[in-house]
Amino acid sequence: MSTDHRTYLQLLALPGAVALVGWTSVARLMYGVLPLSMLLLLVERRHSYAEAGAALAAYGITAGLLGPLRARLADRLESRWALGAMGFALVIALLGVTLAAEAPMEILVPLLLVAGSTPPPVGPLMRASWRRLTRGEELLIARAYSFDVVTEDLIFLIGPLLAAPGVAWLGAAPMVLGSSLTLMIAATLAGSLMPRTPIPIPGRRHGGSHRPRGWPSRSLLLGLAPMVALGLLLGSLGIAAVAVLLVATGTAMTGVPDAVLAVGSVTGGLVFGRRRWPGSRSQQAVALVGTAAVLVLLAALLTGDLTLMLMVLAGAGLCVSPAIVCSYLVADRAAPGTTMEASSWVNSAFNVSLAAGTAGAGMAIQVWSAGTAMAAAAIAAAVVLGLGAIGQRLFPRPAAGRQPVA
Repeated sequence: MSTDHRTYLQLLALPGAVALVGWTSVARLMYGVLPLSMLLLLVERRHSYAEAGAALAAYGITAGLLGPLRARLADRLESRWALGAMGFALVIALLGVTLAAEAPMEILVPLLLVAGSTPPPVGPLMRASWRRLTRGEELLIARAYSFDVVTEDLIFLIGPLLAAPGVAWLGAAPMVLGSSLTLMIAATLAGSLMPRTPIPIPGRRHGGSHRPRGWPSRSLLLGLAPMVALGLLLGSLGIAAVAVLLVATGTAMTGVPDAVLAVGSVTGGLVFGRRRWPGSRSQQAVALVGTAAVLVLLAALLTGDLTLMLMVLAGAGLCVSPAIVCSYLVADRAAPGTTMEASSWVNSAFNVSLAAGTAGAGMAIQVWSAGTAMAAAAIAAAVVLGLGAIGQRLFPRPAAGRQPVA
């Protein structure tokens, strides 16, 4: 393990980087505001955590499963208009959700499935832009991804803290609609600023945009196991920890668990991005997510003591950003030459499992308790990591596909 003395300021000095980071950050902030606002809207209108969790899971499933397709469309079409059109569709879909929040689930769930089909791929756009701006230099790409994930975590620290008091003061429906409208505008502007130079292909001197035949590869799919496990953990915490705080303190403090996780994640990402670490990126991701699962299991035993529970969740958050950075780098190696799609598969694996974790936690809270929901998610995450490790052994990656430690 050694320190890389290059600073994050070097990244912002790259041409056009500041404007891109600015507009994508605004869009991501709205993504940080939306989930808690939607959860509080549905709990308020439906008076059921199980129904609210299932409804949000419907949104998350299509948001995750169709992420690569939306990224592919943005690749194929002119980015500015593609992202703007997706943002406009999201606004219309969420307007329907707010109007039908008390309707039968047979009406509400299809609306949320449609809404989940429309979110603009802002994160993949920023990561593809970093790959172009850094011209394929491995150390700078690793540093850029760390910076990107930390930026996103800071936004998700601020987002819930804005959402909870915003819902308390303005109401849940205005927060949902206002944030989606702002997201549409910011995503359109970010798309217009994306660099147009060819994206570098790892292992080649001159990059291109050629998509490898047979993509996504088996190595890419197996490399997604840590993100599936992490999504299960955070999906469970997203509703279980909110349930604990809602009972203990009321609505205004329900953004604290997400904020605590984000603080830990930001800290971990900043440290991780400045050092070289032993092992391959796949091994690092498995170790990090496994540690987070152990800490979530511990938090499940501490729901009666809010201070200790939040401290343990902060420790779990330390693992989040580094695990995501490792997964992005694994995806880049497994799917060379793609633009937005490679990291979209990482996002999709995370978002689908996040939705599953949310739905499962909602049912577990309704039947048992928030602590049970956390414990079940930790066990499920460990099982996923184990299955991924078995798959890696049965289908080892070719030597050329192994990623060096940056």
